[in-house]
Amino acid sequence: MSQQWTQVQEMPVEFLSKLSSTYAEIFPIQIRDCFSVWIDEQPWNQIDENDDSHRNNYALPLMQGLLQLIQNKAKVIPEFKECLITIENKYINEPLNFVRDMKICLKYEEQLLAASQSNKTTTQSHDECTEGNILQMSEEFRNLNYYDAAINGGLKECKKKQEEFVILWRELPIVTAHFKKAEQDIKERVAEVENLKPDVLNQDDMIAISQLHQEGEKTRSRKEFIVQHLKISIQHIWDIVNSIVQTLQLSVEEIIQIQQTFLGMDLPKWKRRQQIACNGIPVDTSILQSLQKKCEKLQTLIVKNLQDIQKLEEILQLLPLEKPENLPSSTPFKPQLAQLLVELVCGTFIVEQQPPQVLRKDNKFEASVSFLAGKTLNVQSRLPKVHAYILTEAQSRTVQTNQFDKSTVRDLLNNESTVEILPSGKVHAKFKNLVLKDFKRESRKGGQRIAEEKYCILFETKIKIGEFDLQTPLLALSVPVIITSHVNQECQALATISWDHQFSTLPRTLFEVPSSVPWHELANLLNTKFKHETGRGLTEDHLNYLASKLFGESSNYASCHVTFDMFCKDNLRKHDFTFWDLFYNTMRLTKDYLYVAWNEGNIAGFISKAEAEMCLKDSSPGNFICRFSASLLGGVSISYSRGNGVHHTSPFTCKDLQIRSLPLLIMDTPKWTHLYPDKPKEHIFGTNSDDSPKTDGKSEYEKFIWTIKMSSSEDEQEDITDQDCDAALMEFIAGTDFDKLLKEDFEMR
Repeated sequence: MSQQWTQVQEMPVEFLSKLSSTYAEIFPIQIRDCFSVWIDEQPWNQIDENDDSHRNNYALPLMQGLLQLIQNKAKVIPEFKECLITIENKYINEPLNFVRDMKICLKYEEQLLAASQSNKTTTQSHDECTEGNILQMSEEFRNLNYYDAAINGGLKECKKKQEEFVILWRELPIVTAHFKKAEQDIKERVAEVENLKPDVLNQDDMIAISQLHQEGEKTRSRKEFIVQHLKISIQHIWDIVNSIVQTLQLSVEEIIQIQQTFLGMDLPKWKRRQQIACNGIPVDTSILQSLQKKCEKLQTLIVKNLQDIQKLEEILQLLPLEKPENLPSSTPFKPQLAQLLVELVCGTFIVEQQPPQVLRKDNKFEASVSFLAGKTLNVQSRLPKVHAYILTEAQSRTVQTNQFDKSTVRDLLNNESTVEILPSGKVHAKFKNLVLKDFKRESRKGGQRIAEEKYCILFETKIKIGEFDLQTPLLALSVPVIITSHVNQECQALATISWDHQFSTLPRTLFEVPSSVPWHELANLLNTKFKHETGRGLTEDHLNYLASKLFGESSNYASCHVTFDMFCKDNLRKHDFTFWDLFYNTMRLTKDYLYVAWNEGNIAGFISKAEAEMCLKDSSPGNFICRFSASLLGGVSISYSRGNGVHHTSPFTCKDLQIRSLPLLIMDTPKWTHLYPDKPKEHIFGTNSDDSPKTDGKSEYEKFIWTIKMSSSEDEQEDITDQDCDAALMEFIAGTDFDKLLKEDFEMR
């Protein structure tokens, strides 16, 4: 393939579409594609299509050279005969027009290339990405399409020659009989004449004998022609069969190579992306669509090759001769192709919608499976059923080693679903109301917690593959899940399953994961998960703060490794909670009560008290910073500047923010006047009072309690003086209507 044509095929879809439309009106694009090197090497610009003197010396030889190339290709791929006829009819008498049209097409290619290169920064739409994958797939299947066309052409030619051979073969006994009869007639007539006296032999007798000789000679010549033609014809048939078998071998080898890449690399990569997506990275749906098209194309070609072998065998059976011993046979390809078909269908039965990461007993959940090879499975006549089962880690491994015993697994409620065929042609089965019921755990490994036990969902069905009656069970395993019986197990369960989804590698022995990972890989997980849950990711400073909780203060954490125990089992230094407790509860708090403030950048995030103090040290009194605090339940603290230094509130937790949202707490506190650096709080929080779920508006008493709350924890000890407490108390008393407060409190009781 030429350099320019290679660049052309890498253009965005909208440019390729324009180019295809132009070629459709002027010149067969198949010829441009097949002979791109030859076309790009010709001196088109040196020929003047308006100069008649260039017709015979330059334009005609170019056109004849291309026609010869097409003619040679048409012997292998019959479809090129149509292109040959089209070009001959259009340009045979007008070679200068041929040069003109080629120059137009090549010039248009250059213009589109220039336009596409200046447009490289434009983001492709979803549909464009999908079409781009299809074009890439077309390139990948180029050889197989050529082989298929060559086999089709060979079978047509072989069928034609076989029919001609049979006609001549059946004529041969008749001609032979005629020849023998003619010889006998001549002998009898000659004997009859020889018995006569020569003076009795007249002219009519001489003519009759001559005619008999002529008829005998004609019959003999016809017999010799048939015998000779039969020899040539049968040799031609054997040559065609030999060519078909060799092309079949090339086709099977190419299919094996593409299928190994598809099942061994392409599909596992997508499954890995899907597993990581459980932690918050979105999956491009166009990738699965492209994989499905590739799978369907592979299956179509496998079935087509099987059908071609069947046709070839039928043609050979109609021949009245035995095949030569040295003639290659297509029979060995049949079991090979059948096995490829089974492997493809089994390997592309996938879990499209994964179950939730953490399952609760007696709670409903959804999942779905898909048949990537669905369109060509012919399941319309009898839609199969898919069943779902819950498997332990040990049972999952038996599926992996082909030792699975279905009698040992546990059923789920509503675990049967009938395969559906959507209008788009997609074949899938959806489970809408799966329920885990009557679940009993097996004995756990030493030191393993309930929230560390991994399970998975097995989906199983049987399906008839095409018209070859290949019945085979299809099995698909979901990503691992954790089963909990109480909400307080969810935090640890999510830690276990997040670690598995992010750091497991494929292939693996289920469900093994590394015991430690580099810090930067864990930081990537934390950032991804926080962004997915809260809408905004973490900065490098946030991640460094979190790293300091694991490793202590350092200027570089690049060489640090985190073990699973450090991640979610061992308590942090000087704290009675784990690193995951801190992260998970802060993430949940932000998602539920601080979503708007966090996404608008009004919360500084994970920063230490020292960093907050450094920022506020030289700021005006009343400046404040909202930051996440290191506490078991997760919380947001306010660091604020006053005349006597920087102070820090105790963390506001989920329970606190259920009663009063952070914007209202800030607006209710007069001493907090400006969000650092010097942004009036009215401009920032004045309209953001709905940053948390609505309260029941219980009483103003609740409102003011949280305005002066000064309780502290070991990690967030606030340095306040007695005078500060007295001032806050006086502020509370001066601003409270006690009569109204007591009346409302009495009514509530």
